[in-house]
Amino acid sequence: MVILLIEDEKKQAEFIQRALEQDYYKVDVVHDGKEGLDRVEVRDYDLIIVDLNLPQVSGTDIIKRIRELKLKTPVLVLTANDDTSMKVANLDNGADDYLTKPFAFDELLARVRALLRREAAPIPQTFKQGNLELMYSTHEVKIDGSPVKLTKNEFRLLDFLSRKPDRVCTRAMIEEHVWGYKTDNNSNVIEASIYNLRRKLGAKNKQLIQTVQNIGYRFKVNNA
Repeated sequence: MVILLIEDEKKQAEFIQRALEQDYYKVDVVHDGKEGLDRVEVRDYDLIIVDLNLPQVSGTDIIKRIRELKLKTPVLVLTANDDTSMKVANLDNGADDYLTKPFAFDELLARVRALLRREAAPIPQTFKQGNLELMYSTHEVKIDGSPVKLTKNEFRLLDFLSRKPDRVCTRAMIEEHVWGYKTDNNSNVIEASIYNLRRKLGAKNKQLIQTVQNIGYRFKVNNA
């Protein structure tokens, strides 16, 4: 389980990180809202813990962005403000739980465990857009009803990107989920696989997989 902790008070963040790691969680820590938002947009987390009063981007805006991205990741809010109206507003914005500072670490860990126990949303079995149909369970891809032959890694790549619509997937994320290892810096295996996918998906879908310069790729969904 990987947790993102967005907390600007470095000493507080260190204590929370230590408590979580002692409970066998992996923790990424950032100290400002902008960096936290950048992490949210490019990496998957099992839980996000966010303070509200952050420099650059507020915790409230981060919560709103998480839900705009349609992420189901549970969010635990930390704040020294015990104002009920603020709690209600942030819960309405998409937070899943609220913990007021100061708090006991036992309570923090209990809330983390409770959020992680929540049943995950059902995994979709198909994806359809335009003339493209992707069947996850049977590993089939069709264009205008006709089968498209993909290699195992090409299907894994399409599967991975399509499950993260409109999100930027970095090279590191793709390497980890598709190949299971970090490729050589000079390797063009990802670029070659993207090229082949675009070619096989046809001209009507050429904008489906977009290149994000120097970062990775985005699977663009037509919401119209």
